[in-house]
Amino acid sequence: MKKIALLFIGLLVFNLSYSQKKGKIKNNIYIAPYKLFTISTPHQKGSYEFRYMQVKEQNDKDIIYASFGPAAFNQSIYRVEFTKKSHELIKNVSFDEFAPLAILGYNDRLSNAYSSDLKEIEKTNLKINDYDAYYWVFTQNIPAGKYMNVASMLTHHAYVVDYNIGVAVIWVQIPEVFTAENSLSPLEFAKSLTISQNKLN
Repeated sequence: MKKIALLFIGLLVFNLSYSQKKGKIKNNIYIAPYKLFTISTPHQKGSYEFRYMQVKEQNDKDIIYASFGPAAFNQSIYRVEFTKKSHELIKNVSFDEFAPLAILGYNDRLSNAYSSDLKEIEKTNLKINDYDAYYWVFTQNIPAGKYMNVASMLTHHAYVVDYNIGVAVIWVQIPEVFTAENSLSPLEFAKSLTISQNKLN
């Protein structure tokens, strides 16, 4: 199971070996490639944060990943990843098995990227727009030069949501310094995700 987490989750998010199609942003809504899903941008059009918000995309026909940030003063990164359950690596894995594997994959890659382990603070079950979900909170102390020029503590908010025909991972990391107001909270970002059911066949 750990092999699935590291090869599947982490490989997609931190490598650029997949085919690349571009989504688009319209009226503060990101429309994913293949119109597979939509999600609100964390910063609003016309704001200084939106102007300097970095957007990264990775995808193939069964997996769509996008991240938003860092921006200007707000150095948070908002990530969303949606995977069809027909994908060969998870089609025989239950949601209850997949959720901790997804977290393990992200946890491992972020620990390596920032040279610091994540500390679990909270784990709970909840509903996101009436869909079953898991929610984790982690903290991570980052040495200077690894994420920003100064040492910082990140708070990670991670949601794994079962959309029945696919699974979403929403991962928002927020530094304790250089943030800005008027951006979406992690929960608002997670709740804004809408899956295009007719695009999943």
